Amino acid sequence: MWGANRLRVVSESIYRQKLTLQIKEFGKLEKKFEALFRLFDEKVSEKHPVFQAAKIAEETGEAINLVFKLAGFRRESYDMEEVRRRLSDELADVVITTYTCARVCGVDLWKAVEKKLDMEIERWQKFEGTTK
Repeated sequence: MWGANRLRVVSESIYRQKLTLQIKEFGKLEKKFEALFRLFDEKVSEKHPVFQAAKIAEETGEAINLVFKLAGFRRESYDMEEVRRRLSDELADVVITTYTCARVCGVDLWKAVEKKLDMEIERWQKFEGTTK
């Protein structure tokens, strides 16, 4: 018979395997990110890291505004499917501008994300939240 601890270990192992597969799938997009960065590098003369960080903030602000609309924090009414579509575009922009900023700053974003995911998984495994 499987004890609760054994089930937890197996569950965590499966979760890590799924995350690893997702990271690999996401890594396949790296070729497209690289193609975009090559174009950016070729066509944009000023690649200052502060400008790139500001672009992340700009895109994040646009995404936050759309989240506020989804959450009902705006008084107007909206077509929620349109808001979700626009939010997906803005979140994609956040990822793309983050990648560009990382490249300009000489950071390997994929390694950093994988390392941070491992740290977050470990942190959440130790977290003792409230029970429902």
